[in-house]
Amino acid sequence: MVDRIVVLAGGSGTRLWPLSSLRHPKQFCDVGTGKTLIQLTLARLRKYKHIPILIVAHKRYTELLTQQIKDVPLLSITILEEPESKNTAAAIALAVAYIMREDKEASILVISSDHLIYPTDLFIETVEQADGFSRTGALVTMGIVPHRPDTGYGYIKKGALLTQGVWQISEFMEKPDQRTADHYYGSKNYFWNSGMFVFYASVMLREFEQHIPYLATLVRKIRETRNFDEDLVLLYRNLKAISIDYAVMEKSKRGVVVKAAFQWSDVGNWDELFRLAQEGIIADKEKDVYKLDTTSVYTKNSDRVLVHSEVPVALIGVSDTIVVLKNGKLLVMKRGSGQEVKDIVDFFNKDYR
Repeated sequence: MVDRIVVLAGGSGTRLWPLSSLRHPKQFCDVGTGKTLIQLTLARLRKYKHIPILIVAHKRYTELLTQQIKDVPLLSITILEEPESKNTAAAIALAVAYIMREDKEASILVISSDHLIYPTDLFIETVEQADGFSRTGALVTMGIVPHRPDTGYGYIKKGALLTQGVWQISEFMEKPDQRTADHYYGSKNYFWNSGMFVFYASVMLREFEQHIPYLATLVRKIRETRNFDEDLVLLYRNLKAISIDYAVMEKSKRGVVVKAAFQWSDVGNWDELFRLAQEGIIADKEKDVYKLDTTSVYTKNSDRVLVHSEVPVALIGVSDTIVVLKNGKLLVMKRGSGQEVKDIVDFFNKDYR
């Protein structure tokens, strides 16, 4: 069993505009389950109620986090504030530094706050398998078996088989074009990259020292400082925003991937939410229209529609469409356009708040 759990809660969720915003990103949103994504994440950890949980997020989210974790009893939770958002490498380095102030040899599970994972027992089973392999000194990630040739995920290529369901990592692949995604899917030699890890703090520190020394410096200084908040602001100021994959995992010789036994979604865009609704994971269904809330929806000659709205909606002669009216903003999009929603955020710029 791991010694510490780190929950990364700094994502912006731009592809779920207008539901998600900079001030209220997707981890704090209910996408049709009755609970927010971060509440679901913490509920999944109830078996680990005796293990300290560290939530790493920008300081702007402290109030939101405090409100939402009140409804998750029995867990030992600490919020670790980042002075700036600097992507996952800095967030993980900060968590490692904080944990090593108390336990230099802690084993750590790192998960995201804005994913859907089910069922919980298979998630726990995969974590335990990953934890066991991390004791060999490996940096272990959990790979998701692709069930379609998706261009919205990063991929992990399998290397040598180490034991049943566990491989060395041959290569990390960025989000591919459609032709490449078709090849990855057809070859059966690739996983989707879940962004979840198990490792020992001391092992990750050595990897920082080898591959990205300024993060090792951050860890050492944060471990030793008596002026935590002041020094953290100064140290973060000059950090590059870089993912843990770029910073460490793509370069490390210690990378190992465990096949996830559970079902997973990063809830990355509206097309993904439509798929989850079709599978009955989220939403209410009326005929062939899916609702993510209790809004009244009138339909006539319409099918394959997802609605998430603050006001009643009427649809006539509409198919394969997603309608979202949230936070005073309206999105109407054809299914299959989910990856393009980020362009809307770029267009409105200051309105993403």
